[in-house]
Amino acid sequence: MSLKKLLFLTTQLPFPPESGGVIKSFHLLQYFCLHHEVALGTLLKNDDKNVQSTLLTKVSLADYIGVEIVSERNAVNYLKSVLVGKTLNEFRNFSSEFRVKIETQLIDTDLVFVDHFEMFQYIPNNYSGKVVFHEHNAEWLLWERFSKIEENPIKSFLLRFESKRIRKKEIEFVNRSNITFASPNDKNQLQKNGAEEQKLEETYHLGNDSLLELPNPNYSTLPNDIIFMGTLSWEANVDGLLYFLADIFPIILTINPDIKLNIVGRKPDYRLLEAAEKHAKNIVFHGFIDNIEDVFKLGRVFILPLRFGSGMKVKCLDALYSGIPVVTSSIGAEGIELIHDKHAFISDQPSHFSTLVLELLSNPEKWKMMSEEGRALAKKKYTWQSHLQHIGTKLNSIF
Repeated sequence: MSLKKLLFLTTQLPFPPESGGVIKSFHLLQYFCLHHEVALGTLLKNDDKNVQSTLLTKVSLADYIGVEIVSERNAVNYLKSVLVGKTLNEFRNFSSEFRVKIETQLIDTDLVFVDHFEMFQYIPNNYSGKVVFHEHNAEWLLWERFSKIEENPIKSFLLRFESKRIRKKEIEFVNRSNITFASPNDKNQLQKNGAEEQKLEETYHLGNDSLLELPNPNYSTLPNDIIFMGTLSWEANVDGLLYFLADIFPIILTINPDIKLNIVGRKPDYRLLEAAEKHAKNIVFHGFIDNIEDVFKLGRVFILPLRFGSGMKVKCLDALYSGIPVVTSSIGAEGIELIHDKHAFISDQPSHFSTLVLELLSNPEKWKMMSEEGRALAKKKYTWQSHLQHIGTKLNSIF
């Protein structure tokens, strides 16, 4: 039996697998290459062109289409996107050169796997082939939530307006697909907003589950400090850290003035650097750390104080895999079957959040219980092998 031809479309080169979305895309691409004849179509951004040759040694592709693109998120491009009837993210991820190459590739393709909603624009309206849509986030929900915490009324209005434009497109794309994979929380939101229930399948956005192979961490040998890890230019992470530094960290420091906040990630936004100056002796920016095991040796508690976002938060799962207890907001916990006070602490109130962090830092029995329970949940439910097999089964059902 010959292999089916699958075209994998994604917004950026799925390599190196260092951030949440790229980790998921890379694992999917690897898995598909083992079971199908795969062509990869990807836009190339930032340093992608410098590492594309390395990716091609990691996966066995039948064909490869990579086109460089540069488009900033600014007011001019926003206006242009409105004028041409595309959402801003679609406009910023559109290339006429790429479109022509993809339309040629579609002629000899059994199934298209659309990774990120911005890539669905490359599927012609009259295309009659099989299409699987993979939602990393319910994108409109992220913009809508952002609008609710934005204090500038003009910016808040524009965020809401863009959210409505994105929602219309996302629902349309779900209903045009044969299957749409979305995280449990996003799946519910899509269905509530008009997506056809029979098109929706649950997916998990997972992280570095190899951390489960490590020995259980030891409370007594870890520094009595706090950890945050994430992309420090991503607005949801920036906002969450600014909120933590302004409303939560000062409370913690009044109880324990020696605690350090270890922030891991490349190129922190200037607002984070400015906010950190107030507590300079208590905040350490580590940059990117190659070995993720070393991240979780920096402290006893991992924080995830997000105020907006959607999808599943890979950094939360990485902390669970490692056995480092998590204190998170309800947004940070979304999509993961966390039980408060068992697998993690969940709070949206600054004073309560600070109390929970301090409890884990000072209570070894509670810390050990939550470390073990969180790790057990991650091992039982959120591993790549079983999840990729589930996705493969669903794909085979529509061939």
